[in-house]
Amino acid sequence: MPALAYNKITGLRESLPFVKWAGGKGRLLPKIKPFLPDASTITRYHEPFAGGAALFFHLHRLNPDLTAFLSDSNEELINCYRHVIDHPSELIKRLEQMPNESAFYYEIRQTHPDSLDSFDRAVRFIYLNKTCYNGLYRVNKQGLFNVPFGNNPRAVVCDREGILSASRALRRATVYHGTFDRSLADGRVQAGDFVYLDPPYQPLSKTARFTAYTDRDFQMKDHARLADLAHRLDAMGARFLLSNSDTPELRELYADFCIDEIIAPRYISCRGDRREGVTELLIKNY
Repeated sequence: MPALAYNKITGLRESLPFVKWAGGKGRLLPKIKPFLPDASTITRYHEPFAGGAALFFHLHRLNPDLTAFLSDSNEELINCYRHVIDHPSELIKRLEQMPNESAFYYEIRQTHPDSLDSFDRAVRFIYLNKTCYNGLYRVNKQGLFNVPFGNNPRAVVCDREGILSASRALRRATVYHGTFDRSLADGRVQAGDFVYLDPPYQPLSKTARFTAYTDRDFQMKDHARLADLAHRLDAMGARFLLSNSDTPELRELYADFCIDEIIAPRYISCRGDRREGVTELLIKNY
């Protein structure tokens, strides 16, 4: 997790991602920041692959009045965000009662979200995220969470300050469930807006196929649709920044735009000696 940050005036913890997300940009922010537009020029912001929303929380710290639109195809994540906005105290109260224990974990994991009301689904989502193996969110083809227990005695089930600070920030955002192209189809994006696109990365090999944030894989045809959306954003005068793997196919799809390279660590492995750096692309139209 990123280091704690506190507002020197209010003394309150500043908003940071409160869930761990595969591909989350919390640790990569220092390398992404030099490629962002001047924060003073960003008044409307869109993140259609919200995940942990690290870049949103960063921009919100710079401009608390930022108008933001966050969406994701993961319905459980968006449901969780809505309850963090509306019911942070109730979430905290429930989570504080839940133990970091294997038997309890598997009891919660085997409960199907469809059998729960939306609040209990949010509690389940946060609990599993905090206590599963390495904070990984992964589902099978049936949409069932299938990550084993993390067995980490230091795991914090209830990050009280994290939930409260995230709630304050998320109240400034419009949060909705949908695929990445809905943001443009709904007419939310306007000329001059800034859009950050952080899709499930194109795998670098046939064995590296972690795309299971939902029960539907993100395939090459989806990357092509995303590239088409990027071209439409550019044509309408919106600015975008896109993160992805460094592959020949993606370089070809975005050949019309500025392509920069950064070295990013991989944090999914629990062993530090296997978290090697890899080249990633930052693609922008400004």
